Amino acid sequence: MMSELVSVVIPIYNVEKYLCQCVDSVLAQSYTNIEVILVDDGATDSCPQICDDYEKKDVRVKVIHKRNGGLSDARNAGLRIALGEYICFFDSDDVVHNDIIAELYRACTENKADISTCFFERFTEERSGNNENKIQNQDCTGKELISRIYNGQGEKIAFVAWNKLYKKDLFEKHNILYPVGKHHEDTYTTYKLLYYAKSVCIVPKELYYYRVRQGSIMNSVFSLKRLEDIEAREEAIEFYSNQAENALLKLAVNDYFGSSVRTYGDAHRSTCKEAETKIINDCYSVWNKYSSLLEWKKRLFYGLFLKYPNMISNIYLKIKQ
Repeated sequence: MMSELVSVVIPIYNVEKYLCQCVDSVLAQSYTNIEVILVDDGATDSCPQICDDYEKKDVRVKVIHKRNGGLSDARNAGLRIALGEYICFFDSDDVVHNDIIAELYRACTENKADISTCFFERFTEERSGNNENKIQNQDCTGKELISRIYNGQGEKIAFVAWNKLYKKDLFEKHNILYPVGKHHEDTYTTYKLLYYAKSVCIVPKELYYYRVRQGSIMNSVFSLKRLEDIEAREEAIEFYSNQAENALLKLAVNDYFGSSVRTYGDAHRSTCKEAETKIINDCYSVWNKYSSLLEWKKRLFYGLFLKYPNMISNIYLKIKQ
């Protein structure tokens, strides 16, 4: 059977130190029928030239140079010109195993899945490359995977964009784009793609290597941008409510309050009073509409959080540690 074209979109902004390692790992894929779309999102370092050099060296590489619009805008730009039947998004400071596309494509086609996903491994400068796993691929519905992630059984999958292969028409059929101007853009988007996927296949191997570095959104000093993660989770609540998905709605409400407690604790430790106030005000709004869906222990805990946020967020941190 002839392999179908897979589009790989890589948004790029000021990552000259890591870019070659990322692109080289993509061009070395054992699955060769790929187009690699490098989206220069107005980078001010040597990334634009590096992109052009790759385009000259490999006919599979396409380059978009655009004004800086953020990660979502760059992903959307790549999505708009992608020609593949399948699409994946890799971050430009990460690295991938040379079989990631072959494994994910095989999982999709053999299981007639709309999305396939693999495990990921965090690394700083070194990575183990431990991708050996004799567990069979697992087939499930998108809704089942959403439930697993909410229940903490999908930690190595998560609501991230970059360890997944999607049928491109999922975006087109359901008019899904990444929200321009928002951080935590995959938290706004991935659950929708999973929800509309009739079938998802999990490849239980660590094939994606996520670089943990200073300066990224999740590893920098607290800022109000972090609140967009909570906003995205509130949007998910409204989405499931509109779809009358009560089981997922209950999980999303619990997820929302858990994220709010964690983020409040980070804001409090950073003495960001504006964030603390907004988190509590927003939580009250969600509480008034959806608190009845929480099981009684969670309802008690999060109710106490609204009254004694500093104390409860500290307790929550100690529990998680």
